Amino acid sequence: MVFATPPSTWALRNVSLLDPSAGRYTQVRLAPDGATMIWNAVGAAAGLRLSRCLDYSCRAWSPPATISGVDTNPRFMRMELLAAQPIVVFAAADGRELHAVRCADAACAALGARAALARTEKVRYNDVRLLHNELLVAVSLSNISRPGVELYLLRVNADDLSVRDRSLVARSDVPFGINESTSFPTGGLEAPCLLVGDDGAADVAYWDVVGRRLAIAWGAGSPNATTATVAAASSPRSNPGAWVRGVRVGGTLMLAYFDLPAAELRLVRCERATRRCDAPRLLDGAVARGDYTDYGAGAFPEMRVGPDGNPVLVYFSTAAVTGAGELRAAFCADARCESVGVRTLATGRAGFGRDASVAFASAGGELAMMVTLLDRGLGNASDAAARLAVLTP
Repeated sequence: MVFATPPSTWALRNVSLLDPSAGRYTQVRLAPDGATMIWNAVGAAAGLRLSRCLDYSCRAWSPPATISGVDTNPRFMRMELLAAQPIVVFAAADGRELHAVRCADAACAALGARAALARTEKVRYNDVRLLHNELLVAVSLSNISRPGVELYLLRVNADDLSVRDRSLVARSDVPFGINESTSFPTGGLEAPCLLVGDDGAADVAYWDVVGRRLAIAWGAGSPNATTATVAAASSPRSNPGAWVRGVRVGGTLMLAYFDLPAAELRLVRCERATRRCDAPRLLDGAVARGDYTDYGAGAFPEMRVGPDGNPVLVYFSTAAVTGAGELRAAFCADARCESVGVRTLATGRAGFGRDASVAFASAGGELAMMVTLLDRGLGNASDAAARLAVLTP
């Protein structure tokens, strides 16, 4: 794997303010008539907020609106679009329930369906993929009174949001927790990454915090499911697997993950046919703040396949010297990421660049890359904003 000079084909056009006093867990997805963007808001507009781009490159967008009938503090939100209708999965009820809502129309003027998919003491992260009329959900459910954490794969009817199947993917006896001195997790099966093929076969990558490894469940929920270690701790100052994100290109999986204690971002390539992975390679060795604070490296990155068929990762880091927030991107020069370039797309105050999500759009032969992001501020939830960065070739 060769790490090349960062590509210069995508140039930052602008960074715009979408919504003040808002911005956690931003997501952007492409609909046939423009992109749909969501985020969590606080204050008078608390809840799930939505806006739609009014042209292919989002030079203008609809006024952000709070979706009626949704929990006022949705967490860990993930979105897919069913015929332009947003389907959003998130933690609700103060983190004790996993909810899903399907909008009745593209603007989400009303809900078409809503459901509680799971209940527990602490709903952690989820990931979703839509395949035809089935929504696949990987979610980590943590319990304190009955110690442990379980990672599940749910298969959900996309119309009425009923759970068709629920499969246990992995379990740990140590629930999620945070060391108050280090701000580092003490347990959990964190940030699952769901990779689904056209045949419906699902693989789930996740961070086994206590096992100090990035693991993958091949064929999750199937009779031939197996679990393997993708990356193991290489030293006492290593715990690989945080914020794992990935894409499936044919039979190849590309996974990017953080080793927070080592302050590294790494990339690994896996093959479904053999259920084997190459040795991980260093992608970015300058990610600062290896913790779970608002300024810890990674913090909800996203990987998508670009218009050229090559994977692109957008992620957050903090500048080591100045403490500025950085929105960074890793561009693969080919579908298998034999050559990769990394560069900083935009910088801002501390916390700028968290919760990044990316979508690509085209019209009349012109392309646009849209990245929604959180401008966090100084740890105060009311001092945050949702922003949109647009890049063009």
